[in-house]
Amino acid sequence: MCPALHDALLGPGDRPGYLSLRVAPDTVRSTVFEHPEFQAFQRSIEATYSAWAGRAQATLLALNADTKPKQLLPLLAEDLLHTLAKLPLLDRYDVYQNLMDYWATTMQDDVYAVVAEGWKARTTKSKKGHYNSELVPRELVIARYLTAEQAALDEASAALEEATRQREELEEEYGAEDAVLADYTKDGKLDRKAIGKRLKAAGPTETKSLKGTARRGRSAAVGTLFADVDAMGGNLAEVDEELPPNADADAEELAALRAAEAAFEAEDVAKADLKNAEATLEAGLAKRYLALTPDEVRTLVVDDKWLATLHQGLSHELAHLSGTLARSLTDLAQRYAQPLPALEAEVAARQARVNSYLTTLGFSAN
Repeated sequence: MCPALHDALLGPGDRPGYLSLRVAPDTVRSTVFEHPEFQAFQRSIEATYSAWAGRAQATLLALNADTKPKQLLPLLAEDLLHTLAKLPLLDRYDVYQNLMDYWATTMQDDVYAVVAEGWKARTTKSKKGHYNSELVPRELVIARYLTAEQAALDEASAALEEATRQREELEEEYGAEDAVLADYTKDGKLDRKAIGKRLKAAGPTETKSLKGTARRGRSAAVGTLFADVDAMGGNLAEVDEELPPNADADAEELAALRAAEAAFEAEDVAKADLKNAEATLEAGLAKRYLALTPDEVRTLVVDDKWLATLHQGLSHELAHLSGTLARSLTDLAQRYAQPLPALEAEVAARQARVNSYLTTLGFSAN
């Protein structure tokens, strides 16, 4: 089994009949995983399993009102055990147990639902307005049909995280004790109401609203305002050109206040964008659930849900097998890094040294 991998890992030892590692113990795992022969072994397991999965797919797609669920599991399980019987190293009963566990937790209820009601995705709506289906989870519908809407939601979520980070960074830097905005904090946070009141008293500026600005543009705009505040030590007049001539406020404070207000506004807009993206996704999901045909439900449930989950179980077993092999070789290499004769010689040398000390002190070593 994998002779080339064997030769890559192990070579002749210092005594006849013994082997030693050719690679460092901390590289055993990577050597195993990256070796072409082991990768070919994994592919052979995948191919054998795929043959079973193909037969299982045909059986599952054909489920109907006449199907006997109690007869289905033994049919699938026995075929799986027979298919994996001749594969080396892989414990077929571990893969079999994955099937049994998934049947008990999820698949059994799904099969009974299909037999009783057909390939229909009955939906529910949570209090938050999220659509879902026990037979066809929302994640499967989104992954197959609403990738653009999900990408927009992910982008909006990331934009909100960035806007919140910038606002918190500003609070930490400029709202600390003795910092430029220390007088505009409440309970350790910047007081937006106080900031707005101060800016209103300072008079209008040419600062543009961030509403309608692209997400990346908002972040850059807030960042520019932060940089302006940091540059105040160089030239206050140049940075605070918007300050009215009759203003009696400190230029650095006003610039920081404007940066804070911009950060609050950017976060508000990001929250609104996220809410809109969520609403768009939910609307699309509700529409797509209603439009699902029986054949589409079959594909989602059999391929994307049942067989995909069972394949994850196989992948877990392969990873466990690979890790166990690598750990075993590493443990053996570390355990037998020094042969017994060398250990005995070291013990004898240390014992002789101790005896010498005892004799020097006037004690008998016997």
